Amino acid sequence: MYSLKIKDKDDNYIEEITSWRNFSFWWELNRSGGATISFNLEDVKFNQNNLFPAISYIDIFRGERKLWSGILSGVSGDIGDILGNLNLSFSGYLILLEKMEVNPAGKIFTDIEQGTILWTLIEDFQKLPNGNYGITQGNVITGINRDRTYTPFKNIHEAFIQMTEVEDGCDLEITENKILNVYARKGKRLDAIVFEYGKNVSGLTFNFSMKDLINQASVIGGGEREELLYSVAHNIQSQMIYKLMQKSFVHSDVILKDTLTEHGKKYVEEYKDPTNIYGLDVRDKVDTALKSYGVGDEVRLRIKKGYLDIDTYRRIKKLTISVDSNEKESMGVEFQ
Repeated sequence: MYSLKIKDKDDNYIEEITSWRNFSFWWELNRSGGATISFNLEDVKFNQNNLFPAISYIDIFRGERKLWSGILSGVSGDIGDILGNLNLSFSGYLILLEKMEVNPAGKIFTDIEQGTILWTLIEDFQKLPNGNYGITQGNVITGINRDRTYTPFKNIHEAFIQMTEVEDGCDLEITENKILNVYARKGKRLDAIVFEYGKNVSGLTFNFSMKDLINQASVIGGGEREELLYSVAHNIQSQMIYKLMQKSFVHSDVILKDTLTEHGKKYVEEYKDPTNIYGLDVRDKVDTALKSYGVGDEVRLRIKKGYLDIDTYRRIKKLTISVDSNEKESMGVEFQ
């Protein structure tokens, strides 16, 4: 059912991992996602020349469908008296942006669609010698225009994540086929999908915490002393419930106050309450689940068990598929 195909940077297949003991792969909202694979260290098909970080990539197929793809980011292992294990860690293609920077002249955008801004940063980088990773433009239109001034050598991955962390910020992904998509909001509300403990949920973890609770955010930008740029955002309703909770954020390369204000409004909206994190072990069949819901979708969560009395809609933040040596699948869902 599953095929784990190793390929080179030009998408030429090299070998297939057949001696795997277990593996997992996952998608995560506005993050690169990842995969881990454990297999026999003595698999003679592989060595450091054809399986090594930054030069090796993987395509994970379920039947004929390619579900996940990424770059090999780390290799570790252990050797005992008889057997040895090789452990591979892969990252989704969004991680490539961590190795990209804005050019030495910087970049200025005025009243430009936010998705076009992000694509332009990648497009400019891929024009550099040896800089073309094969990332292509998908749907990047969100209906939101912004002003952005990026300083020389600004990390492009950081620029992407920051665009998701502002008021009316976007969602984004680089798919298994290296296509950049930018959304006003990824996913939709699915009233027909219900995760209920005791029915299609076999186990769960939860964590409620005030650690990230903020209802006054001071966002500090560039400049010094009298010329220091900053913006302060409040959530009065949250302050009335929990009292004043302050936190400062530093974006020293930001020189537009409107950008700082956008960040501040996002922070006091997203972190206005204690965080509620749920992780579920789901009984749904994988093929059915992949056709029904995904990262970004908003679904109903029902948990009635002792301390917990939850009946609410939550957005899927992370979706994980794990497979053992007999190809028995299990699935985990985490909520934002």
